[in-house]
Order: sequence, then C-alpha cells, then structure tokens
Amino acid sequence: MARLIPLALLCSVLLSGAAQAQGQWPGPAEVRAMVVEAAERHGANAQQLLSVVSCETGGTYRVDLVGRAGERGASQWLPGMGNAWRLTSHAREGVDIVALYRAGSPDAPWLDIDGLAQAFAYHPVQARREWSCAR
Repeated sequence: MARLIPLALLCSVLLSGAAQAQGQWPGPAEVRAMVVEAAERHGANAQQLLSVVSCETGGTYRVDLVGRAGERGASQWLPGMGNAWRLTSHAREGVDIVALYRAGSPDAPWLDIDGLAQAFAYHPVQARREWSCAR
C-alpha cells in the first residue's frame, strides 16, 4: 500500500498541472479573438490567419495541442528556432515558443498568435511556404 500512495500523489500532481495549464490558456472563442486582434495589430489578413489556425488545430482552436513532430500551440510551431518562428521579433529576443508551451507558460498562446501574425504580415511568401495549411 505504501507504494501506491506516492504513485497516486504523483498522478494527482501531474493531472493538476495539466488542468492548470488548460485553465490558464484561452478557450477557442478567445483564441479566435486573439487572432483577429493580432492580425489588425500587424496588418495581416485575419481570415487567412483564422483559416491557418483552424486547419492546424483541426478546427478546435485549442492551444494545448501537440503534433506528431512535436509542434505546439494554435500555430503548431515546430521545435527549434529553424522554422518560421525565426521570422518573428520574439525569436530575435530569444524567446523559444515551444519551450514556453512545454513549460505551460500563460504567455505562450499570446506569443504564438502574435508570431503567426508577424510572419504573415512581414514575410508572407515565407510564411505560406512554412505552413501547409496556408497553401
């Protein structure tokens, strides 16, 4: 019985951490509003960004999704700085979006969506190449 208590405690801690991350991250309606706001802020096409996020999340607009290759967030950023994330001001400041999502940072969804808007506003050709959902 003594072995079950630590395992049960570990499971409850892990589950509460996952629930906390989901609770602090925006829901689908808020994600859509964040996409429109970021598009307006950077001069990107809001409908195009909404379409990309919808496609990348399977229509759920959930920011807690993890893809088969380790992609994270509403925009499904690939691990490492060698992808479209490098096009953003956040990357130039040293922000690693995938690491923020892994850590459960409440800032990750905002940075994720803002980075997507930056990529499509300031580097549209490259952005369309990076996201299969934008082609």
